[in-house]
Amino acid sequence: MGINELKILGLRVDRVGFVEAVSLIEGFVDDGQKHLIVTPYAESVVAAARDVEFRNVVNSSALSVPDGGGILAAADFLSYKIAPKGVTRIMIALTYGFLVGLKLLFFRRTFKILKETVRGVDLLESLCLLAQKKNLRVFLLGGPPGVAERAALVLKTMYPGLVTMAESGPADLGSASAEEMSCLIQAINQFAPAFLFVAFKPGEQEKWLDKNMGQINARVFMAVGGALDMISGYKKRAPQVLRRLGLEWLWRLIIEPSRIGRIYNAVIIFPLLVFREKLRTG
Repeated sequence: MGINELKILGLRVDRVGFVEAVSLIEGFVDDGQKHLIVTPYAESVVAAARDVEFRNVVNSSALSVPDGGGILAAADFLSYKIAPKGVTRIMIALTYGFLVGLKLLFFRRTFKILKETVRGVDLLESLCLLAQKKNLRVFLLGGPPGVAERAALVLKTMYPGLVTMAESGPADLGSASAEEMSCLIQAINQFAPAFLFVAFKPGEQEKWLDKNMGQINARVFMAVGGALDMISGYKKRAPQVLRRLGLEWLWRLIIEPSRIGRIYNAVIIFPLLVFREKLRTG
């Protein structure tokens, strides 16, 4: 497709901005083929380092957009050249890490490799606007009971005339029976959506889509994680000021302390892995 891409710890991220991502996906709809869209963020990179299947799914997707400031920061940090060896190498790497941290907090527009984040929830909303304009159908799948249905109502209010169907689906993909999966896929196919947005657990949702999209009559398949939670109001998005500062993770920790393990992976393990990779490769 001619998309410029890069790898962060082996995980592919495409060098696209928000407007370009929407334009590319509009092209996917028009070409009549099936396309998987993924939205990797810092936690995804850590998960992919441990899960080869997940990494392969992301790397073979039609579009992999940078969802999160940590991805932007890592891309810039990994692009710097550092000293060949010794203490100087470590000190220069630490200095670059500090500078990238400042950019992440205060000067995001100065990132050179990836210019902006493409957040899944914002992309989902823009694609629903596209669906409204093109008279295309949208299927929302996943989330806690009732969340997908509430998200559908909100989206219909935002985009009058939007045709949607929503289904919570199985609470646990791993324990869902073959019959449940067959009935779910049948329901999606009967609705015949152009867009299928799936909100299961990170990693599981991408692998489920990759495994089942061949059986599903849709054109664009996108893993959206917690986007339905936020659109429905089930969980509140971080205030704009925290989003601008790259501190959305702090907001999520405050309102959902049980996420501490995931946040630890994103804000501690991820930077350490990126720093180690830089020392290894220069």
